[in-house]
Amino acid sequence: MGELEERWRDVTNVVGRLMAEHVSQFITPISKVISEDYGELLGTGSYVQLRGRPYLLTNEHVARCRDKHPLAHLPIPDDFFKGGVHPFQMQRFPIDAAIARLDDAIMEKATQRPIPAARIASKHAPVMHELLFMAGFPGKRARFSALAGALATTTVPFLTQQVPEDSVTSPEHFRLNYNPERARSVDSRGTFLPEPPGFSGSLVWDTGYVRKRGQNWSPTDATVTGLVFGWPRSDQSNSLMQHASKWSGYF
Repeated sequence: MGELEERWRDVTNVVGRLMAEHVSQFITPISKVISEDYGELLGTGSYVQLRGRPYLLTNEHVARCRDKHPLAHLPIPDDFFKGGVHPFQMQRFPIDAAIARLDDAIMEKATQRPIPAARIASKHAPVMHELLFMAGFPGKRARFSALAGALATTTVPFLTQQVPEDSVTSPEHFRLNYNPERARSVDSRGTFLPEPPGFSGSLVWDTGYVRKRGQNWSPTDATVTGLVFGWPRSDQSNSLMQHASKWSGYF
């Protein structure tokens, strides 16, 4: 391994670790309630603050499941899932975004925090080779524990870069490299990267590291730039993401 490659590996390890720690406070698994004592992981959501009120942001295709099952979120990790999700405002594909008010009484006790609206980018405009980050709850890392009477989930963070835009035919979307076989784990246990189902609804963060050339960078420089909505199985090396400029203005 060359010196430049080794330095880049060290940089991505640090940025990935710090972003994972920072973003973990904003995200939540979303489950569908099958019965009073059983639920199943549905996707990923994020808490956002708009006009001083807490909201849950995810995909429209995730929120649509509310037509058949109540939905629940996890405002306090290691606690029980909570309801209190008001009706969603939704935009279908190609935007595929949904947002719902949350009960103040639940969120006042929450340890998870909402993302300030100021940290949502007005348009998707990362600099060339920028490091992009997402974190979510893949279904293969989730299981219902009959003993605990709760759904157990594991957060999976992922640092990557955008695929060149000439590979995308839709102006609403951009692609991120997502190749489970080539990913490098920073976990000391060498944990493998799971397939993406369950990442639906995860936010994509423009870390701003390359833009600042690493100078005085911190995770607080990162802004939300997109929303994960799918993984085309015909091209499993890449994951389709939502173009931020097409949904941020919706709110």
